[in-house]
Amino acid sequence: MTAFVAFALYAVVVVLCLHAFVDCVRTPDSRVRHLPKAIWLLLMFMAPVLGGIAWRNLGKGPAQPSPQPAQHTRDCGGQTLAQV
Repeated sequence: MTAFVAFALYAVVVVLCLHAFVDCVRTPDSRVRHLPKAIWLLLMFMAPVLGGIAWRNLGKGPAQPSPQPAQHTRDCGGQTLAQV
């Protein structure tokens, strides 16, 4: 049973580290904070768990909000909706 728990723990760590690494590679340079992307990748390669956690909390900036679509208003000639 302990071998299964150890394997599951290692599997979770590997998946999370790979996710952080791929996320860093695919993130646009405009969203990378504090360090250049190459340094983040090197940090994740040298210290996978710490690098992945640091990337998640410090390295990736928030997503840019998408612009709101223009709301079209209908000109009713000064009349209220009840009058139209």
